[in-house]
Amino acid sequence: MADANAPQSSKFSKDTLDKVQAMKKKVEQTISGRMQDVTQRRLRTLQMQHKLKQNENMDDQKKNELMNDYYVAETKLLQETRKKVGLKDFILIKVIGKGAFGEVR
Repeated sequence: MADANAPQSSKFSKDTLDKVQAMKKKVEQTISGRMQDVTQRRLRTLQMQHKLKQNENMDDQKKNELMNDYYVAETKLLQETRKKVGLKDFILIKVIGKGAFGEVR
């Protein structure tokens, strides 16, 4: 009985198999990158909590405010990483032409 995950070169072209391997590598890199991001975020949170625990001179209300500020900053950081690139992110140099579907810049 053959392995279900083994590539069947007789069915697929070499070009198709190369594209599958490239996509598989890209997906693995994306997942590992996201896992690293989660790990780093957890580490930063633990470090912040540890710093606040070590500071005995600060009252609980101030510690809560600092922790809330930290969470707001983390949320903004996450929003920036998810931000999509749009037309506003570029500087218009010159309009090349105009067509039925809009301008070519």
